[in-house]
Amino acid sequence: MIIHFAARYVFMDAEDFELAAPHISVTRFTKGDTLCRDGDAFTDLCFVAQGLFKTFFTSRHGTTWIRSFSCEGDHLGPYGSILQGKPSRVTVEAIEDSVVVSIPFDKMLKLYELGAKWERFGRLVAEEHYRWWEDREFELMVLDALGRYQAATKTLNLILQRLTQRDMAQYIGVTAETLSRLKKKQ
Repeated sequence: MIIHFAARYVFMDAEDFELAAPHISVTRFTKGDTLCRDGDAFTDLCFVAQGLFKTFFTSRHGTTWIRSFSCEGDHLGPYGSILQGKPSRVTVEAIEDSVVVSIPFDKMLKLYELGAKWERFGRLVAEEHYRWWEDREFELMVLDALGRYQAATKTLNLILQRLTQRDMAQYIGVTAETLSRLKKKQ
C-alpha cells in the first residue's frame, strides 16, 4: 500500500520498497476510533489508504475546531508534533471505517539516509503539507465566513457528501445555524 503513496511523489522500484517493508503497519479503524488524542505522544507518519478522518482541536471549554479532513491518499497525523518530538495538540478521529498505512518516523529517518529517493519522498510530502497549511491559514485569517465556506466547498468537493453539517461548520469556524444561512446565500 505504501507503494501507492510514494508513487505520487517519486518513482521507486521493488528494492526501494523492500527497505521500508519491515517497518510498515496497516491498521483498521472503525468510525469514531482515534488515531491519536490531544496530549498523546505520536511518532508515526501515516497515510489514509481507505476512509476519512478529521483532525481537530478542542478548547478546555469543550469548543471544537476542525483543522483538516484526510481521505484516501492523504497524509495524516500531528506532523509538527512528530517532527518536534512533542505531544500532539490535536485529536485525529475516523469519520468512517478506515484503513491507515504507517511507518515510525525514526525508521523513515533511516530510509532518508539510505537513499535519495526516500529523502525526496519525505521532502515532497513535507512541501505538500506546507502548501496545504499556508492555504488553510489564509482561509482562517483573511476570509470571512462566506469566503471560508466557498473555499471549503472547492477544496473539499470530493468529500463533501461524506461530511456532516456539524463537521463542516466546525471546519469553517461557524455554528450549524450560520452554516445553513451561508448555504442559502450561495
